[in-house]
Parts: sequence; C-alpha cells; structure tokens
Amino acid sequence: MQSLVKSILVISMKTAGLWREAWSTVCYANLLALNDLSLRYASSALGPFWITGQMLFFVLGLGFVFSSVFNTPLAEFLPFLAISITFWTFFSGCINEATSAILDGGSLIKDRAVSPQTFVMKVYIRNIYMLAHNILVPFMVFVVFQKYSFTNFLLAVPGILLFILIAGLMMAPVALFAVRFRDFKPFVESLIQLTFLVTPIMWRPDLLVNRTYVVDYNPLAVLFSLWREPLLKGEMADAHNWVVGLGVLLGAALLNRLAARSYRNCVFWI
Repeated sequence: MQSLVKSILVISMKTAGLWREAWSTVCYANLLALNDLSLRYASSALGPFWITGQMLFFVLGLGFVFSSVFNTPLAEFLPFLAISITFWTFFSGCINEATSAILDGGSLIKDRAVSPQTFVMKVYIRNIYMLAHNILVPFMVFVVFQKYSFTNFLLAVPGILLFILIAGLMMAPVALFAVRFRDFKPFVESLIQLTFLVTPIMWRPDLLVNRTYVVDYNPLAVLFSLWREPLLKGEMADAHNWVVGLGVLLGAALLNRLAARSYRNCVFWI
C-alpha cells in the first residue's frame, strides 16, 4: 500500500512538473510574440491594427475584381473571400514562418539553452494574434452585407477550432525538417503557393462542374468546408468531411509527437 502511494505521489509530482514547464514555455513564447508585434509596428499611428488595414485593402481589391471575373454578385462573393483569405493568411503564415522559427532563435537555443519548442510556439501565438486582428475584416463585411448569424457562428466554431489546432500541430514537423534540411524551406514556400491556387479561397467550389476532384481530394479544402459552409450557409458539413478532418488531425498529432522527440538534436543542426 505504501509503495502504491509513493508511486502515485511520484507520478503526480512529475506530471505537475511537466505542466509547470509547459506553462512557462507558453508564457515565454507569448512574451516573445508580443515583443515581435510591438517592434514591427513601433512608432506607427495605428500600431498592430495596420494588420487589419492591410487585410481590408487586400480583400476589397480582390473582391471587386474577382466578383466581376466570376460574374458573381459582390454581396455573395465578398463575405466568402473575406473569411477565406483571413484564415488562409493564418494557416500559410504558421507554415511558412515555421520554416525559420528555430533558426531565428538559434543564438538563444545555443547560448541560453532555451527550448526550440519555444520559438515554434512564439510563431504560432503571433499568428493567432494576427488572426484576432484580421477577423475584424470579415466581421465588418458580414455586417455590411447582413450575412451575420449567431447560430451560423456557433455551428462553425468546432470546424474553426479544428482548423487552428491542425495548423499548430503541423508547425513542429515543418520547423524541424527546415532546420535539418535547408532545402525544405523553399519547397514549403512553393507548395504553399500551389495549395493556394488549387484550394477554393479566391474562387468558389460551386464553380467546378466536371472537375470536383480538385476539391474532393484536397484535405485543406475539406478543412475549410468544415467551418465555411456552416458560417456562410448555416449547413453542417457532412460526415465524410468530418472523418477526413479528424484523420488529418490524427496525422498531424502523430507527426508532432514524433517531431517532439527530435527537439534535443536542434542544437547540432543550427
């Protein structure tokens, strides 16, 4: 009985220590992310809200042009474009910036023994802050065109959380591959550009007639549909899309777990 109690106490102490270490990593990464944003927009009148302004100009410019190109009413196309571009910017920012996250913190990793995971977390938190600013753009568009619905938002929340979580889980494998193999960064940047073109972000998926496989076999398009369809149409995504989305989540979690074991080798690769 005493040995059992001792074992439980040891496990509890180790678990508490891991939680404290994880929390300290998140807090330090949060400070680094806030510092990056403050330095980027130092001495500017709008500060971080330049993020929102840039996104607003970009969405309005593309919206007026592509609504004419696709012969789609602006009231239908602009909300679709605004919400799609906003979340694509978050996703692509996480993946692209992950390729240089560990290298940018190389001096602190080698000299101060700071965990490489901290700098991956920093990039993730920074992009979440940017998403929080950018989400004002689709919100304003939804209000102007009267597309807002609290019920639709509630239906979209699970898909949004899944999308954000998957983006974060994919960052660690990408970051470690980019440190170990320096050619991986331009490969990821090229892949992100290609993915942007074949994913329904600037074009609506209903424009495809005989080539729906472009969307059906694109996991990222499925992840977008999990929250975009409920948000815009008030319709829950079908079970097949949720199976694919949860499968992507499982795969990203496994890759993240495998990558976590290699963090200790980063100091030799930098």
